[in-house]
Parts: sequence; C-alpha cells; structure tokens
Amino acid sequence: MQPGSFFDYPEGKETRIRHYLDNTFRLLREDTMYELKEELDTALKKKQGRHRGLVVDGIQMIGIYPSP
Repeated sequence: MQPGSFFDYPEGKETRIRHYLDNTFRLLREDTMYELKEELDTALKKKQGRHRGLVVDGIQMIGIYPSP
C-alpha cells in the first residue's frame, strides 16, 4: 500500500490512476476480510458478540466459472 504523499510526485503522473485504484482496492479488501473474519468468529462461538449476519434464501450464482 502506498502512502497518500506517493500521489503528489509529478514523476508518477502516468501511473497515478492505476496506483490509486490498486491502493483503494487493497484497502477495501482488507476492510472486507476483517469483517468476514469477525463475523465468522462470532458465528463459530470463538468470540463473544452479536451475530449481525443476514440470511437470504433462493440465491443462485449465474455466470461464475471456477479457475482450472
């Protein structure tokens, strides 16, 4: 992950958008993984807390192809 000051350098102007999107994706992924781990620990009773999950029935995955 890059610090915010990284985007201030004029030398990186050509790749600034790519680095910004990469940095934003990594932050979002970290936030998501943290929430998933917390929820899983609560659901498996490894951690005290309130289960805030949502159950939705009847969902189908369409157009998802596993990697070989």
